[in-house]
Amino acid sequence: MKNIAYLAALTSVLAPAATPALAGGSKMKCAKATPAQVETLFLQCIDAWTTKDPAKVAPLFAKDAVLLATVSNTPRTAPEAINDYFVGVLMNSPVGTIQTSSV
Repeated sequence: MKNIAYLAALTSVLAPAATPALAGGSKMKCAKATPAQVETLFLQCIDAWTTKDPAKVAPLFAKDAVLLATVSNTPRTAPEAINDYFVGVLMNSPVGTIQTSSV
């Protein structure tokens, strides 16, 4: 179940419409994502995940992404740190089942 929640969180990080406003009051104009685009991003995530290759998963994150991972208390704020997280996670071959999905 934890892996399903993780994939849901990961997908929301990858979705362009999920970008938060910038600090200091100025707001970033976010691109709108269609349900089909979100579904495509989710499928890319699943495809990368099933390879168990961190070099395929980590690049799915924006260069300025912040990963608040489910199995680590350390925020990952750089591409190298995000990749390092997946090196540890994917070597355990985590598996999950998607019960339901909605965009």
